[in-house]
Amino acid sequence: MKTILSFLLGLSLAAGSFLGAQEFAGTLSSGLGWWVQGHSILPTAVLFESGIKGTLGDGANPAAQYLARVRVGFDSTPGSASPTAATSMALDEAWIKVFLGPLDFCLGNQVVAWGATDAFAPIDIVNPLDLSLPVASRKLPTAMGRVILNGQGFSLDLVALPVWAASLLPDTRWQTATASFTPPTGIVVDSRNVVTDTPQAIWDNTQYGGRLAASLEVFQGWDLGFSYFHGIATTPTASTAMQVVSPGHVTVTVTKSFDRYSLLGFDTALALEGGLLLKGEAAYRLLDGGDWLEPAAGLASATGVGGLEYRIAGIKAIGEFALDWAKGATSADDSLDKTLIVALSADPDSSLSLKLRAGYSFDGSYFASPEMAYTITDGLKASLSGYAFFGETGTRFGEWKDNDLAEFKLSYSF
Repeated sequence: MKTILSFLLGLSLAAGSFLGAQEFAGTLSSGLGWWVQGHSILPTAVLFESGIKGTLGDGANPAAQYLARVRVGFDSTPGSASPTAATSMALDEAWIKVFLGPLDFCLGNQVVAWGATDAFAPIDIVNPLDLSLPVASRKLPTAMGRVILNGQGFSLDLVALPVWAASLLPDTRWQTATASFTPPTGIVVDSRNVVTDTPQAIWDNTQYGGRLAASLEVFQGWDLGFSYFHGIATTPTASTAMQVVSPGHVTVTVTKSFDRYSLLGFDTALALEGGLLLKGEAAYRLLDGGDWLEPAAGLASATGVGGLEYRIAGIKAIGEFALDWAKGATSADDSLDKTLIVALSADPDSSLSLKLRAGYSFDGSYFASPEMAYTITDGLKASLSGYAFFGETGTRFGEWKDNDLAEFKLSYSF
């Protein structure tokens, strides 16, 4: 904690010696959740976010820009005998960007946004995610070096991540149920071990990639993007192995590993007359050791997304349809999942904001998530949201059908 505060103080003092402007801002938020089926209260962690941002050098033509933020959380969870509390403090976004003509050099904890679509983001995979609430995930800033070339009508965005970081996984109630290992008849399992193969901080595990984006004067504007990323998965894949220790006796080892992969991506957004915006994204993901044209089973997957955005009578509507494909042992064994997402949002006045998200998976499951936010006064906002899931157990959203949740949050920004 002292290290983080010292870093922010040092950055502020250093920036103050130049002519650039500085700005200090933050947010304090907390709330309550309610598990509908269980009728139990879920205390939402008290979260405090604050930081500084500004420029270095001439305010009209700065030589650099910087941002540094911290997140402090206090989570009180009722224990079996008495309440237990956990306090966490982490450096969030913290970077400095230097401007050198058409080149921007950025170093530090950053969040990268690639792609054009909203609900599905198959190529937006540079950052790990906070999956505490899987249907409302948040990107986690991660350390990287970044170079952006700004050209006439195009840009080239290059990233390198020397240190791998995992996504924050949800608790067991959100994890898909998996069948437990059953040994063959007559076999006794002496022990079960779980091993996590975490990527080490070595040069061979450096992740890197880039995105070339172009803007064309077609209709009201046409944006195109081509991307490549070579990385390591931020969520684990589990495999099970048996070892014979004596006749009829085995040990079982479950290894959680993080796949290394390469991804090719394409995204596009086309603005038409009348405010209609067409969007599309596609990504092809190949695990290390696979062949791009003839991959073995389990080594290749792809996602294609098509969508549109339109505003009518003050309501912004977004619709997206996604196809998820995974390579099987034969073409008949390939899997193909289809999902439709619709999002509506409106601001009836300057204080009230309404949103509704709904999704349907073609396996027969669906969800709905309404949200209402109201600005009470400058900086003070209250919000009420809900998540409802439907479908049979084992389907995409039906797996969470007992996790219906309502949340109330209060936040103050300064």
